[in-house]
Amino acid sequence: MRYLIMVVSLLLPFFAYGAKSHGIIEIVDTEYGTQEVWAEFQIYGKPVKRKVGDVEVIKKGTHLYHWGRATPEQAKQWNEAGKISPELLQRLLQQQGRVGGGFYASLNPVDSSSYGNTLMVIDVPHDIEIVRSISNDGSIPWAWLSRSLLQSGLSGVGNDNVRQWMTIIDANALTKEFVMGVNEFKKITFNKLFAPSQTSLFQQAHPEFASSSNFVDLHARSKAAMEKMSLGGANSQDTFQEVLKIGSEIMVEQAIAVFGEESLTFEVLVKFGKEEGALTNLLRSFYPSAPIHTTIRQAALISEFSYDRRTANSFLLASEDKVEATRLLQEAEKYWGAKLPKEIATTIDTLKSSKSWFPAPVCSQVFAN
Repeated sequence: MRYLIMVVSLLLPFFAYGAKSHGIIEIVDTEYGTQEVWAEFQIYGKPVKRKVGDVEVIKKGTHLYHWGRATPEQAKQWNEAGKISPELLQRLLQQQGRVGGGFYASLNPVDSSSYGNTLMVIDVPHDIEIVRSISNDGSIPWAWLSRSLLQSGLSGVGNDNVRQWMTIIDANALTKEFVMGVNEFKKITFNKLFAPSQTSLFQQAHPEFASSSNFVDLHARSKAAMEKMSLGGANSQDTFQEVLKIGSEIMVEQAIAVFGEESLTFEVLVKFGKEEGALTNLLRSFYPSAPIHTTIRQAALISEFSYDRRTANSFLLASEDKVEATRLLQEAEKYWGAKLPKEIATTIDTLKSSKSWFPAPVCSQVFAN
């Protein structure tokens, strides 16, 4: 049997080849009621401590999707097996991808369909925990880390930048598997919008699935959204904002290309912050160095949902520019006043206690006329 190992080329920043390391994994409770995973290890004899990411729960009954290339006979064998064998998973774990090895899976049945002709489904047999990994400088030794994460009770690694994707490292999470046919595909509810170019490619590659009424509807809604945005007017603005919240990364990029970044005003972004996950979806569409990132993070700091405030905090704490982080937090303090949320206050305390609180220089005031 041949399974696709898409994770080798698609997920996180590069593995540090040749690094000799050993260390420990620590799961820490945060002030926000969440958990973080930290790794302590050595690289070439030097001690290193890195935040790996945040713990996320994948609920029992969740469907994870994996496209693989198979003949009809192989697809039948996969379906009859009903699970991913521990032996196969062990071989996949030997791969040196960007987050080590493992069994690739996506929460979306469409977004990786170019990697095979057979759609496998993992029916998560019980609640599992994965670490939603943050971007890093490539120094984390994933081969060691995967073993340690598994020993710590974690079942997979996800990517914070591509939240649909993950690799599963725990054979106990892969005990219910089947090959999806057209009848099962018809029952899927699509909650995201995809760029018409994406849905068109799916139609060409998988016409037997694409003829299902649910996908036909998805393609029609996605195409109509792009057409509305191109027409301009009030309706196009409403559609634009809907796409920014529930569109795929490619569709968000195309929508912004139509309207321009200047359409992402601070007022619009603050409004997004009132809907859980909306700013997070938008942040993933820009490189961290993009100027709009600062405006999005600033909007997140005065949004109402703790989810987005935690997202903003993680960006601030990971930022190399502590002056900019300090400035944004000072503006948040001014906005909230006595109602400053606990999450933001904790972030400020963290920066101050680590001597990373750097108010901007006041030279412009000193030398002002």
